[in-house]
Amino acid sequence: MIWLEVHYNIRTESTGAQNPSRLPEQDKIACQIMLKTAAIDRQAYVVEPLSVTVKVNADSEALKKLNPNDIQVYVDLSKIENARGAFPVEVKLPRNISLQTVYPSHVHVEPAKPQ
Repeated sequence: MIWLEVHYNIRTESTGAQNPSRLPEQDKIACQIMLKTAAIDRQAYVVEPLSVTVKVNADSEALKKLNPNDIQVYVDLSKIENARGAFPVEVKLPRNISLQTVYPSHVHVEPAKPQ
């Protein structure tokens, strides 16, 4: 299971200054990241690191309404056989939210060892 921290950088539109009324608990939202694999792929995978930081831009009303279920974070392995190595993190956001950065932008994936 991988978790995503979303950090909001709320700025006022007129001055570009940070919004001082922002509450600390509005800065982070945890949501699960998915591995997209081919339908026939039954392999379990290990992913490192276990979390990424996503920074988004939006007006304050859109950020107030944003919820973890609105954010889709995934690594697409659907066209990769024997996935091993660094793969890009992909983020799908609601249309009124824009992606600023993802860090790290890639995660390391390898097949899990049988138990």
